[in-house]
Amino acid sequence: MPRQRRTQRNRNDWERIGKDIGRQIGRHVESRKQRWTEWSLFGPLAPLFGAVLGIVGLAIGTAILGWINSFLHFLFLGATALFLGTNLHWFFLFMIVTNYLRLAGDVTGTNKLKPVVASVGITVAVWAIAGILGTYGTSSENMSLVSASSNVSAFLVPLFVTLLVVGYIVMAAAGALRHATRGWARKRV
Repeated sequence: MPRQRRTQRNRNDWERIGKDIGRQIGRHVESRKQRWTEWSLFGPLAPLFGAVLGIVGLAIGTAILGWINSFLHFLFLGATALFLGTNLHWFFLFMIVTNYLRLAGDVTGTNKLKPVVASVGITVAVWAIAGILGTYGTSSENMSLVSASSNVSAFLVPLFVTLLVVGYIVMAAAGALRHATRGWARKRV
């Protein structure tokens, strides 16, 4: 009997310690999130400056890739550097849009814009891969790659819309599941 009391007391102590640690981590995460979303130095222009830094990094990476390719003479590296270099303005626009959408989601405290950000990101990634393969196909005179690239590029808007719809369906299903399990937990207790 005394051993059971000690075991129960130890279990209660561990639960209390776990809850205390959880509270401390929660406070720490909230303070970090608040500092991250405020960006008091740049305010609402923070996503713009983030995009400028990102595009400078991409431009430097493209220049390094072109420099390395000047020694290696690989068609694929040349096509990649050419595609990235000629489309820097589109990547800059993509960075600005996604940074502002993420900031808007952080400020409002909702995740309603996450499917939009994910859909834009996946669509831009597919566009970039198709563009690189199309540029490579053109430089290597492989017309099947050029044809495949143009076919993929033709379906970017339907891809974006499909991803957006699927994202919101998944978000709604997750919310309904969360709501249902919360109600089930209340009934059980």
